Amino acid sequence: MVGAIHRGARTHGAVDDWPARLTAAAGHAGVFEDLLPLALWVVDGDGRLVQWSLAAQDLLGHTPEQMVGQDAKRVLMPEKNHELADRLARSVRTGAAVVARLPVRHRDGTLVDMELWHCPFADSLGRPGLLAIAAETSAVERMRDALAALE
Repeated sequence: MVGAIHRGARTHGAVDDWPARLTAAAGHAGVFEDLLPLALWVVDGDGRLVQWSLAAQDLLGHTPEQMVGQDAKRVLMPEKNHELADRLARSVRTGAAVVARLPVRHRDGTLVDMELWHCPFADSLGRPGLLAIAAETSAVERMRDALAALE
């Protein structure tokens, strides 16, 4: 039978191995999350936050209820970086993925230096928006140092 997986087969897809592989994968994800917590948020074509992850809440203090519907630039970027944020958003809306290091506003008003990966993302109306994946700059640098030490 084409595509069948036989019980006890010693292949990558053997059914008997699935629980152990899933547990191992979850364990590795937990280690990665501890080393480099990633915040995620989605901005629609109007610049409004339409999704805010719980990891973003952990890193920046804002709850999803506080953030969804807000103007992302106004809430997250210090005023002096608004023009830069506009330029980055324009680049992403043309289809480019952009990596930037920027200060992002924490709920308590302090600025958190973050490394942000901005990816093109179509909003619910098909307009160009963006998906932001962000990590604290210090955590990214620790991860890079750890990887360099392993080599």
